[in-house]
Amino acid sequence: MLVLSRSEVEALLEPDELIDAVGGAMADLSAGGASMPPRIAAMVPDRDALLGAMPCFLPSAGVLACKLVDVFPATPRSGWRPIRR
Repeated sequence: MLVLSRSEVEALLEPDELIDAVGGAMADLSAGGASMPPRIAAMVPDRDALLGAMPCFLPSAGVLACKLVDVFPATPRSGWRPIRR
């Protein structure tokens, strides 16, 4: 896994190229050329948490990707404790 800091991401992005890429992707999605099903999530009720998945396929760019997001709002400072079995 590659983890980039905000400054590393900013150094790698070219704003005009990013705008063009996002614009093209949105146009493909609007025209029905992309596959982007609704978001899904696995819920973790006892932690008020979730794991979300956002898959997509953009044939015009040759991209197949999935964004995964986990949300665990409680932290050790707020009293969160791991589940012990």
